[in-house]
Amino acid sequence: MINIFVIYPTGINVILRNICFLCAILWTASNAATVQYKSLLDFQSQSRVFRGFGGDIDCRTLTRLPTKVESVNFYSDRRSSVIDPLLYKRFLELRKVVADEEDFLARTNTKFVSAPVISRTAIADCLRTHLLKFATDDAFVASDDIRGGGAVRLMSVTPLMSYLLLRDGSRITEADDNEIRAWIQRLMSRLLWLEAKYKYDNNIEDWTAAAFALGAVALNQPELLEHALSVVRKKAGAITADGVLPQEVARGAMGVEYSLSATQALALVIAVAQANGTNILAQPEGAPILRMMQRMVKTINDPQSFLALTDEPGAIAPEHFDRQVMGWLEIYYRQTRDPEALRAICARRPLYSWRTGGDWFVFFGHPDQCQSK
Repeated sequence: MINIFVIYPTGINVILRNICFLCAILWTASNAATVQYKSLLDFQSQSRVFRGFGGDIDCRTLTRLPTKVESVNFYSDRRSSVIDPLLYKRFLELRKVVADEEDFLARTNTKFVSAPVISRTAIADCLRTHLLKFATDDAFVASDDIRGGGAVRLMSVTPLMSYLLLRDGSRITEADDNEIRAWIQRLMSRLLWLEAKYKYDNNIEDWTAAAFALGAVALNQPELLEHALSVVRKKAGAITADGVLPQEVARGAMGVEYSLSATQALALVIAVAQANGTNILAQPEGAPILRMMQRMVKTINDPQSFLALTDEPGAIAPEHFDRQVMGWLEIYYRQTRDPEALRAICARRPLYSWRTGGDWFVFFGHPDQCQSK
């Protein structure tokens, strides 16, 4: 197949490139049987070491899910660093139905990995029922916005993680699998369309890449993963000698929070690639990413250290250190065995987020990691 990731002459609209990319995706879909991607986490291994740490669940009542994710810009300044309280309240109201559902899925994902064997059938049945609801409601596929904390790129990650856990746990029938995968295909097509319409160089692009990486595994589509990896490589080239992404540090008081967010999104792509034989962190192009991760580990353990990189002291306020964007610590620690990363893991666990599918301490760590901490 011809490599479509080429440099186009100046003046050619970026939409043309994405149309070509979408054609490649459709071509790949017809040949998907030749590829079998592995999930980003080893379900069998993690469920064995964490078995019995989780418990039973009460399966949540199904909720009507929107085909269009609504969002609102809640920042009041040009560099998106000052939150308007009224707009933020409206944003949370718009996001509530989806956020509540995804929080339930993420907690259930974590329990599926960590529950006793006797409980897994009921948990799997619950996950399957909820994923089928995403499919029958055609959740998110009419979304027309890729921006904002409630946008479709973020909302795609957790249900994709749920699907992969069910698949890897052999808890899904062929008919249900086909229905859910068809929805995932529509979702990926929508994300490609949105990416063509809204081009961003910040963490918006990174989280879209994270969704593409998971979609690649779910659909066995190599072009989706390669596309996601191209974003990781692009960001690796943008990381400064100080180990930061300038676009995120420029967010003023939100500089730390968005730096952590970008690191988390890129780590998700990296984890998928590692599971499928490409360890970017072990390659020369991974050195800047490791440098960024090391910088953020230092920032987590010593927030004052970040003030050398910003003129905004509010960037290191406690509310900007959200464990929801610290799951990547496990990916970094697995690669480097940096004791400072382990210190951060043990201080911040659970590394839980409804945006990244659950608790990454359970997904990638070990229950004995912090025994001496």
